[in-house]
Amino acid sequence: MDTEAYFDELNINKEKLKESYDGEYGKKLLPREWYPEIIQTCIDNCHPKPENVNLNKSDNVFTLQFEDEKQPGLFEKEFNKKLLPSIRQYIEHLDENPKHYSRGMVLETIREGIGLTISY
Repeated sequence: MDTEAYFDELNINKEKLKESYDGEYGKKLLPREWYPEIIQTCIDNCHPKPENVNLNKSDNVFTLQFEDEKQPGLFEKEFNKKLLPSIRQYIEHLDENPKHYSRGMVLETIREGIGLTISY
């Protein structure tokens, strides 16, 4: 489930939420079109490196495969640690000021055997 569908399920008015973040003192929400590049930046910053990375943009899913069953768990912990610095890195790469953005992302990770799926 994507963020907007989740907001709909909770009956949250998305327009009011956006207004509260886009106001004079509020921070902008990260544009959804940035999510794949931010996640890829974070994947590139993590160890152990996955053997294979597949992005399905239509389903908003990254699928990663590793050498053995221990690595997805180690990678997931590292990914969670590196996500906020990776968001900052990506925003700076765009010559934007990270202080103007709320750096929260809603992601779901699922481990299965030697695989890890990241949904955004």
